[in-house]
Amino acid sequence: MFGLFGGNKAELQVSRLASELEEIFGSLFHGQDVPSAFVMEPYVSGYIVGYSIAVMDLRFDALNWSKDRRGKFQLDLYQKISFTNSCGFDRFLKDLDFARQLASDPDFCTGRDHASICAVVVHDKLKAGVSDPLIDSAKATADKLQIDLKAALFMETIGSFKINWR
Repeated sequence: MFGLFGGNKAELQVSRLASELEEIFGSLFHGQDVPSAFVMEPYVSGYIVGYSIAVMDLRFDALNWSKDRRGKFQLDLYQKISFTNSCGFDRFLKDLDFARQLASDPDFCTGRDHASICAVVVHDKLKAGVSDPLIDSAKATADKLQIDLKAALFMETIGSFKINWR
């Protein structure tokens, strides 16, 4: 009986994070389908991975999960998100050579790092006094445009990448 609750909890967590990522990426394309070519850009792939891992750790206490549980969560997540499922995004979890290739790509690493910072801010886990060039730049943008830091971070990361894409 308790296993059922654990499974439901994991499914709910996957669904919540999938919805969050679909909302972020859906807003970039004004509700239209997110193109597979966009998703497979190294920066964007890194962004999706970085954001999902950071949220797993921040919201779902995944740092204490086994490697298998973390992998299953990510696999379930990438299969749940419509725009990642349609392009075989889960390949990096299933193909070790592909994963190594991505992990050595500087654009992938930058996307992953940017998304991790965004996740920390979005989930209100930013510690007071933390200084980071991306956060400092986003704070300046937020002040200038009179928007919140979360919106400024998205503008300066994935939003900026989308504008310059293609």
